[in-house]
Amino acid sequence: VDLDALEDGARAAGLEVIQRTRQAEFLLANGLDEAYRAARDAAHADWDSALTLRAAVGRLLDPRGMGGFAVEILGRDAPALSG
Repeated sequence: VDLDALEDGARAAGLEVIQRTRQAEFLLANGLDEAYRAARDAAHADWDSALTLRAAVGRLLDPRGMGGFAVEILGRDAPALSG
């Protein structure tokens, strides 16, 4: 995706570019680590579930994979985001 063209089109439609980042940074800044800890604590008695959860989070954060995907946040009169 041409993010510059996306931003130009968004501005032309009256939207603001709020943030451009990578998925890993976005997820971590918006609470993935807390959600992971809670899910891990719930799954710790089930070893298979705990391993599946760990692998899934690893894929979401891997900068050579999904963690490297671009995240473009657009909005109008949007509140500030953390991260």
